[in-house]
Amino acid sequence: MTAIAWSLLAVALMLAAPTSRVRARVAVLASRGRLAGATAPVSLRARGETQLQRPLSPRRQLLRRRRSLRDAIRLLVSELEAGSSTERALLAAVDAADARSGAVFLAAAGAVSNGGSAGDIFSQAEPMLRPLGAAWGVADRAGIAPAEALARIAADLDAELDKDAAVSVMLAGPRSSALLLAGLPLLGLLLGAAMGARPLPFLVGSSVGHVVGVIGIGLDAAGVLWTQRLIALALR
Repeated sequence: MTAIAWSLLAVALMLAAPTSRVRARVAVLASRGRLAGATAPVSLRARGETQLQRPLSPRRQLLRRRRSLRDAIRLLVSELEAGSSTERALLAAVDAADARSGAVFLAAAGAVSNGGSAGDIFSQAEPMLRPLGAAWGVADRAGIAPAEALARIAADLDAELDKDAAVSVMLAGPRSSALLLAGLPLLGLLLGAAMGARPLPFLVGSSVGHVVGVIGIGLDAAGVLWTQRLIALALR
């Protein structure tokens, strides 16, 4: 959606250009940029490299890690409740976790095999995994099974994931509004042309039209960017 806003700004720059030659130059540069973006994956495949993929946003990466950690904890709890040793349960959880978390689970299994504590390893890990160390320490001090405390962490992760899903559903309306806002200038041009008002010749063929077009498209792009900003703040 941000790309739409920048496209609107590019159109505004074309309208604001003082001469047709400058406008043509802006159009050529824009077309080159679109062509380069469209042909980049093709050139990568031609060189035998992997196909270019759009990277995940930080929020999506965080959600993916939370899901994998929840699945790993559930598997760990299941193994412990089934009577597996702590080392074996931790090794089983490695396959369900992502690479970073799996490395910590593997290190915890190694610590247990050497007579150490898995809770100490998790307590020294990144913030996402430290609750596992705290739960393990509480279980050791209270003399209860670690599976019970770990199951509560999995339940907390479930609640966080449910909350994120609810926020995404609530933001579907604002996202649609932003898309509608981005398309309003084109809709206005089409309606004006259908009524015989000839809006496009007015916008590109007169100084007043240039000013009106630049202001209108600039405000529309600012509205899209501002909506995107509000959505990003709501997702934090």
